[in-house]
Amino acid sequence: YLNFDSYLSAAFYVIKTNRFNTKYLTALLNSSLVKFWLRYKGKMQGDNFQVDKEPLVYIPIIEPKENKPFVCLVDYILFLKSNKDILTHTDNDSISSHIESILDMMVYELYFEKHMKEQGLNVLDFIKPKPLNEETNTQQKEEIIKSFYEWYQEPENAIRQRILLIETRSPDVLALINSSTI
Repeated sequence: YLNFDSYLSAAFYVIKTNRFNTKYLTALLNSSLVKFWLRYKGKMQGDNFQVDKEPLVYIPIIEPKENKPFVCLVDYILFLKSNKDILTHTDNDSISSHIESILDMMVYELYFEKHMKEQGLNVLDFIKPKPLNEETNTQQKEEIIKSFYEWYQEPENAIRQRILLIETRSPDVLALINSSTI
């Protein structure tokens, strides 16, 4: 995701759209579900995806009722990837990895809503991240992300618990998707 003018070689595809929020598309296109879809509908070059226009245009895109939680979490990841570690005991990549797992669960719920609710794995009702905006300074962004991460790390956190239950509650759907995208 870039929000500024850039020069890219012909080896890159640029997606510019007004139909969808581009940060939501960033979450979706980097999700385990889309990786799974591309593994079986796209082309592979060894362990790497050969992402051509053809498989991209056929990705079924479901737009969420509310983009805000997706956008907030993508903003957290973008901040973490471009700044120094915000915690002394955990690096930003580890925090980002946890946020990516949450985003995966959110995407799964968009595509498998009934299954997620039946299995007690739904998460969208529990996601209430605080947005980062232009007026938020670096220190405030760090505090917002730290607070979210600490909330997520609580042992009884509903989202964390549901992520841990994927293997037992959804072995034939979500666990299968997760295991094939590692």
